[in-house]
Amino acid sequence: MNTLLFVLKSLMGGVVTLRLPKTVPTQPTFRGQVQLDKDLCIGCGRCAAACATKVIEVKRDRENKDIYRWSYDAAQCTFCGRCKDACNKFHALSMQTHRPPVYTAIGSLKQEYVMIRKRPETAAPKAAAAGSES
Repeated sequence: MNTLLFVLKSLMGGVVTLRLPKTVPTQPTFRGQVQLDKDLCIGCGRCAAACATKVIEVKRDRENKDIYRWSYDAAQCTFCGRCKDACNKFHALSMQTHRPPVYTAIGSLKQEYVMIRKRPETAAPKAAAAGSES
């Protein structure tokens, strides 16, 4: 009997949903996804060492130590910002505050780059210029 009353009340009650806003408001504490500036990264691995969940990996090539692979898995990231803080000298990492698009596959959340390691003295002037702009 209760089920029948519930169904009748639902049919006669009208719409009970809310309209969602067109843009989702961003909270002040929202950090966003990690973004790598490949021009500023020197492949030191400080970001990977600071990552609590180990979602950032910096692997060097066995034959050529100047070639390295930087990867980041946003699906496992807690967005704590430790990696960004660890990269405070060269400012190669930033936290993007825009909302990422909806992904259809977990694999599309992984970023991976193969780069040639830059010497710190060549990357430092660019990092200083990037730091003074913000």
